[in-house]
Amino acid sequence: EDNLVVNIDTVLYYQITDPRAAAYEVADYLQAIDQLTVTTLRNVIGSMDLEGTLTSREEINARLRAVL
Repeated sequence: EDNLVVNIDTVLYYQITDPRAAAYEVADYLQAIDQLTVTTLRNVIGSMDLEGTLTSREEINARLRAVL
């Protein structure tokens, strides 16, 4: 909302619940996880103002978990 550039460092923990799908339904599941995370994080952060981004870590985490 504020049209600012923000650099964000992330740590992502994941658990594969369907090994067959991870092995055969995507070419590179790690890259797929990374791309989905980056896209989702951009959408979440892009819908917030700078103040909300800096103070709402738990809200951001909850919104990411809901999508991922």
